Amino acid sequence: MTGTPPLDKSGAWMVIVTTDSKGRVFAYPHEGRDHDAAFQKIERQAGDSRWMVHWEKGFLSRADAVTRATVIEQELLSDAKGDAKSVN
Repeated sequence: MTGTPPLDKSGAWMVIVTTDSKGRVFAYPHEGRDHDAAFQKIERQAGDSRWMVHWEKGFLSRADAVTRATVIEQELLSDAKGDAKSVN
């Protein structure tokens, strides 16, 4: 079979994206593969109500997860400012 091999999603890091009651969005790198447990820990540490809006699993290192979290936050900030281009 030819073509692009499937992405390796077996890494031990993930990114959890949350929003708060003010509509602010935060992306957190987190070790592990249980997104529910990661979200609960983030919410406890934040000390306020949060809603999980997205997660991505399978990053091979903390650095990879931090990079992806940063990109997500930048993209969402760009969207909020109206800088994003429509894909439709």
